[in-house]
Amino acid sequence: MATLDKIIALTERVENCVDAGDWIEAAALDMQRVEVIGQYLNEVGDGPGRAAAAQMLRDLLVRNELAMRKVQVMRELIVEKNARLKVSKKALQAYVAHTAAEPAGPA
Repeated sequence: MATLDKIIALTERVENCVDAGDWIEAAALDMQRVEVIGQYLNEVGDGPGRAAAAQMLRDLLVRNELAMRKVQVMRELIVEKNARLKVSKKALQAYVAHTAAEPAGPA
C-alpha cells in the first residue's frame, strides 16, 4: 500500500472511530497517522510531489476540523447528560430522604 493510501485509510478509520465514540482508538490511530504523514513528507521532500502533499494536508485539515467539531458536540452532549443525571440523583435522594422521614400511615 502506498504511503498516501495508508494516510487516507488511517484518516477514514479515525473518522469511523470518532463517529462511533471510540475516542481512545481514534487517538491511537491518529498518532499512527501522524507518523505516516511524516514519512510521506520525507518521501516527497522538495520534489515535484510537494504541491500534491500540500493539497493533501489541506484536505486532511478540513477533515480533522470536521472530526473535532463532532467530538466537541459529543462532549457537550455527555456533559449535558451528566448534569441531568446528577440532578436526577439528587431528586431521588431527596425523595428517599423525605419518604423515610414521614411517619408511617395507619396500617
